[in-house]
Amino acid sequence: MRDQVVDFVRRWSEKTEISAGRFIAWLGVTASKFYNWRQRYGRVNEHNGWVPRDFWLEPWEKEAIIGFHGKNPLEGYRRLTFMMLDHDVVAVSPASVWRVLNDAL
Repeated sequence: MRDQVVDFVRRWSEKTEISAGRFIAWLGVTASKFYNWRQRYGRVNEHNGWVPRDFWLEPWEKEAIIGFHGKNPLEGYRRLTFMMLDHDVVAVSPASVWRVLNDAL
């Protein structure tokens, strides 16, 4: 729909020599919206939701952190991080360990 409106305005403003701004007003589309559409012409309409990233923790990593904390409940999150590295449990940052443990509570 977006690309069709841009095509329509371009085609008819060239044929009739009426400004694109006038067509935009007649269509009831704001100028800023039309020019945003024109910049995004030909692109897929993208959503603004969360996109999974490569560096996000996997569920098994979160479970491993929580399980390791259960075996070592008296250790702080920073010490747990380096203990897990030493025991080849999981390799994550101290901030990630803190977030997982904080969310688990």
